[in-house]
Amino acid sequence: MVREPSWLSDCSLAPIDALPCVLHSILVDIHRLILSGSNNSQIIYDKLFSMYKLIDLWPPMSFEMCFFLLDCTLPDAHIRSYAVSQLSQLPNHLFLFYLPQIIQAALQFEHYIDTPLIRLILKRALCHRGIGQKLFWILFHINTRNGRVMFEIYKTYCGLTISNDLQNQLTLTLKLNTINQRIRSTNAKDAFSMRQALLIRLNESDKNSWRCISPLDTGCFLGSLLIDECQVYDSFMRPFKLVWENALNPKQERFELIYKIGDDLRQDVLTLQIFRLFDSIWKKNSLLNSNEDLSQLQNLHMTFYDVMCTSDTTGFIRIVPNAYTILNIYHKFNTTTTIKRNVVYDWLVTQNNTSQK
Repeated sequence: MVREPSWLSDCSLAPIDALPCVLHSILVDIHRLILSGSNNSQIIYDKLFSMYKLIDLWPPMSFEMCFFLLDCTLPDAHIRSYAVSQLSQLPNHLFLFYLPQIIQAALQFEHYIDTPLIRLILKRALCHRGIGQKLFWILFHINTRNGRVMFEIYKTYCGLTISNDLQNQLTLTLKLNTINQRIRSTNAKDAFSMRQALLIRLNESDKNSWRCISPLDTGCFLGSLLIDECQVYDSFMRPFKLVWENALNPKQERFELIYKIGDDLRQDVLTLQIFRLFDSIWKKNSLLNSNEDLSQLQNLHMTFYDVMCTSDTTGFIRIVPNAYTILNIYHKFNTTTTIKRNVVYDWLVTQNNTSQK
């Protein structure tokens, strides 16, 4: 019978999210005992046994803290299996939200291919089309061993229909990249001349050849491309604005996407993820304080747009209708400098006629 260490009862009283810190401290003690070189193997086994027992007794912690158990500092298989068991309880929309971080843990910190984390990712991807499509594009240009194995397994078992849809999306991106290269090889520099060149290139293909499932939303079927409504934005990278009919409702709805070449949109994905996380925290706090003064509520009514990276330098962005960019606002006030910090505030004042600011 192994005697329980005295700290076990104290750790059970710790905050739920303190488990990573507790495990780190235990492993530091174990490493110190190993490096000391003395004959203390029984003490080491006792600590390991107590650590595993502590994990089994620990109440469920927040999903965000599970990532601290999946980094390189905790390679123990039992610890990682516990973290994966917690992540497996995530509903699909939250699993999709945290997918970049989950995949990063699998690519960077899993030493073997057949692990509970990689199995969980592939299971969710094969059972949920949205997760699978995002996994496909995240892993498309990844050249690590784990990345290529997960990519090939998903492609093999996702099914013929999904495989064809992903191939159509890939063909779409290749065509747009080719058009961009041809336009940039010409003398077209300003947005207007580039738009004319874009329309010429788009008209070379049948408008129905652009039909595919939206890279941003598996529930949207992009129909015929409305070539006359496509344009080139007057910004540094000259992104394309592309307009499709809704294949299921062509007369009443359209899909507008931006295809951007030359920027690393992974930064946008991470920034939007942080904004969404803070927005969920503010809304949760707003619900908890619903009986207080309405002016103290933290629901900022934020509208987010979707971004899908198709490579390190290309990707699709969903257009937010009736939105003003910062550049548009500065042009409205006849300035292009960011030194005037009150420009955005002054614009917001002009758009809101209420007395409360």
